[in-house]
Amino acid sequence: VGTITENQTSLFSMPWVEAVMSSSVQLTHSLVPYVIIACDPNGGGDSQMALVSVVFQRGQMCIVGLDSHAVRGHDEIEKLLLAHVAALRIQWPNAWFIFVGESNLGQETDHMRHMLRLHGYVYCVCEKGLAGVRTTNQRKELYAMELCKFISQEACVIEETLVVQNPFVDSRTRKKNTLDTLRKQLIGFRKLVLQSSSGRSEPRVSYTGKAQGAQDDLVITMSIA
Repeated sequence: VGTITENQTSLFSMPWVEAVMSSSVQLTHSLVPYVIIACDPNGGGDSQMALVSVVFQRGQMCIVGLDSHAVRGHDEIEKLLLAHVAALRIQWPNAWFIFVGESNLGQETDHMRHMLRLHGYVYCVCEKGLAGVRTTNQRKELYAMELCKFISQEACVIEETLVVQNPFVDSRTRKKNTLDTLRKQLIGFRKLVLQSSSGRSEPRVSYTGKAQGAQDDLVITMSIA
């Protein structure tokens, strides 16, 4: 009936997901030195541009910001990104922001680095002269396993003053809707073993939540963070 249900290929069990969604932590904002802002650009397709900001403290991955929207064009990318960063800066006035985007063929992450150039205390992670990190299949597996480590140990929590600043949706419901989306994507995120049709190569492991029209942008961005 349209409800996403857990099956044997789900990477995160239902108790793990419910533990994340029911968690709450209060950090001392003035004492946080770094906020990691991860981004998965959408490249103009049906997927959404996702922003997940986290703080690592006391062995926990604390989610402090979530935003996701199917942006179109330079102006919408800039509007979503700068709204997210500006709201974080109000909450975390003394922290360095470490921006980590996925490096893709459209070079959206490099454009975002240019958008952030006038914001103080922002550092953009680069590889081989371009902003962002390259998400190879091997890296995707490492990222997914690292995220699984935090979630399975109940060390992935949501900060009380969670920033949800999507300027394209109703401000009264955007936080609840974004958290509901995160929950659905965590439940639907799967580990798939793809067998070779010819039998001449090793099976390939894929981590995805894009099944039957579903999206996984927030989870992928969490794993990058």
